[in-house]
This record gives sequence, structure tokens and C-alpha cells, in this order.
Amino acid sequence: MPSKRYEWSAIDYSAASYIDEILTNADLGNREIDRITNSAITYARVRDIRNALKAPVRLSEFILLCTVAKVDLVASFKKVLDAAERLDDEQRSQSHTNDDVPYRDDGEVDYTEWTRRFNPEDIGLAAYRDPNKYIESQTPTD
Repeated sequence: MPSKRYEWSAIDYSAASYIDEILTNADLGNREIDRITNSAITYARVRDIRNALKAPVRLSEFILLCTVAKVDLVASFKKVLDAAERLDDEQRSQSHTNDDVPYRDDGEVDYTEWTRRFNPEDIGLAAYRDPNKYIESQTPTD
């Protein structure tokens, strides 16, 4: 059985969340959807969609699930797109919260500069508080 890893986007997550919401509001379980759709969307696939597992929801599945839940398809698309836009905005704002992390020219984190900025008490390393640190530092290693 082929196994492919899919890179989920914000729209995929918002679609999965919306489908879970409409199916919950319609009081439809995974087995019931499998039965109503004559296994066009199986129990396992509905579970995967609702839990955002494996492959994102396909357009045909989205349309069928919206039809089964008796919701307006156009309004559903708008809600999914709005939710995806909010998710993208949140991700962009969260990516700017790490501005205090120093980066090298190649884009990698400059750990030397990063550790230099921290106060040893803030890091909480045991070596800074060890009463025997001087004696242990003078002990030769084998």
C-alpha cells in the first residue's frame, strides 16, 4: 500500500476543522456517513479527515460531506477560506515573536551569540551553582 506524506496547509487544516464542526452539528457519526454515502467516503477516511490525519480532504469529499450535512456549499467555502486566512495571519505573527533569536548570514541560529546573551542564572545550569565546580574543573580527565 503506497504511503505518502502530505504537507498540510492552513486551508487543509481549516477545511478539516470545518468538516468536523458541521458533522458534529448535524449529529452525524463516521459510520453513519459511511452508510449514507454508500462507502464513497469510508468510516476510516471520515475519521482521518476529522482528525486531520493522512491526506487532506479532496474537493469531491468536501462537496459530498457538505451535501450530507445539508450546509450551503458557497458559505462553507467562504468560512474555510476565512479560517485559513486567520491561521496564516496567526502563523505569520508567531514567526515574528522569535526576533530576539540571532541568525547568521546563512540563516542558521547563531548559538554562540544566543548563549552569550543569557545570564547564567537564567539558564539554570547546575555547573554554575555547584559548590565543587572549581575542584572538579581542576581534576584531570582520563
